[in-house]
Amino acid sequence: MQLYNNEQIQRIHEQRFAFIKVRIETNVLTITLDRANKKNALHPQMVNEIAYAMHFAHFTKDIWVIVFQAKGNVFCAGADLKAMAGIIEPHDSTIPQPNTKDVLMASLFSTVHVPTIAMVTGDVYAGGFFFLAGCNIVVAQEGIKFGLPEVKRGLFPFQVMEALLQVMPARKVIDWCIRGYNLPVHEAAQYGLVSAVYPSTLIHQKTQEIIHQLTQNSPTAIRLGLQAYNHIRPSS
Repeated sequence: MQLYNNEQIQRIHEQRFAFIKVRIETNVLTITLDRANKKNALHPQMVNEIAYAMHFAHFTKDIWVIVFQAKGNVFCAGADLKAMAGIIEPHDSTIPQPNTKDVLMASLFSTVHVPTIAMVTGDVYAGGFFFLAGCNIVVAQEGIKFGLPEVKRGLFPFQVMEALLQVMPARKVIDWCIRGYNLPVHEAAQYGLVSAVYPSTLIHQKTQEIIHQLTQNSPTAIRLGLQAYNHIRPSS
């Protein structure tokens, strides 16, 4: 079942987003995580906004690429633990609730058959890895940190582990989860979590080059291919 239907997403230009910025231009939808003061932690309504924007791309044939980026020096710190505990900050988001009870970031990317790029210019922690594991292409900036600190706090990243196992070797994923260290970005590239690493002066240019390459290809063929991939890929 789709989280949002075609009729709901047609009103995107009337909606007010509180936690992300959405830009649509020349076949590209750019989603910017816009909660830098909270390290872009995933508030439940923020996840709804992301799902809504992604479903807009899914149902809109003129959108050929989705790009994720973030404001601030932390791309995403994972779940907003206060919000999960029921401490919900006021917001003015008008994005409707999804057609199912919960939106799971781990499975969101497999429901939208549009190529996704993460341009990562800040550190990533915990549930922020759903973006990196879910996107088709991950371009990361030199010098950023990737961390799984949950085990140091008496927790275990079960869902993140499952997502990482889709793109990284199992032994490395387990080692990372049980030791809880920061993984250097170049090592993350060696293990398949990152597609390419560039200095801050080049990352925007290199991302635009990838977008250009994608938009030169058949969007219909790509959508069908991604749909097939999401259908046949093994699940953990």
